Amino acid sequence: MKTLETDNVQSELFLIYANVKDKCKTFTELAKKYSQHKVEIKEMSQRVYKILEDIETLMVEFSKEKGDSKTDLERVEFLRLIDEKCNTFNSCFSTIQRGGHFYIQLAAHIEQLTQTINDFVMSRKIEKEEILSHASPSGQS
Repeated sequence: MKTLETDNVQSELFLIYANVKDKCKTFTELAKKYSQHKVEIKEMSQRVYKILEDIETLMVEFSKEKGDSKTDLERVEFLRLIDEKCNTFNSCFSTIQRGGHFYIQLAAHIEQLTQTINDFVMSRKIEKEEILSHASPSGQS
């Protein structure tokens, strides 16, 4: 999963701020671009739950079998399966954490940009009102 720095989201947002790019179009493009990550995170979450179920099933089997007369090869294979599922779980969990971190970063950047834009709009409004209040009525017919 790419980070905000790699994707230059900040530069896109500053182009909107500088009125170089259209706000609605750019936000729509960014939303499309990152909506795939929601799907990826959802799929990874589902995989994690499935892996947890598999681990639980294997642990129940392990508890039943640990005292039985299984061969060493069967026990080694059984433990290898548990290790494989744990590694897959850790990988999925790491991806989900990175996805969550990405959305936290994106939300912070969007919140900061929104505040900056609101401040800019407010200052232009005040500036306009000051200019209009100083304009002389003699120039009008």
